[in-house]
Amino acid sequence: KLYEAWYEHKFFGEKLSILLGLHDLNSEFYVADLSGVFINSSFGYGQEVAQIGPSVFPATAMAARVKFSPTENTYLMGAVYDGVPGDPNDP
Repeated sequence: KLYEAWYEHKFFGEKLSILLGLHDLNSEFYVADLSGVFINSSFGYGQEVAQIGPSVFPATAMAARVKFSPTENTYLMGAVYDGVPGDPNDP
């Protein structure tokens, strides 16, 4: 199974980037700081997000993500994901 396949393009000296494709929400959004400390960590997104079934491994989904970095210290990101990843009736 293909878990991730996306393309990211950067514009305006890397101040704006657009990512399109099969993407794991947990790779850029809602990552717990402690998840980087442990190998094969079960620490990822919170329990409240897990109940809605987001696009995370192993059921990633099609997505479009925009990131805007007006300065070196700030950025703003937004994304749209398939609402039902891993649906066997909609492969």
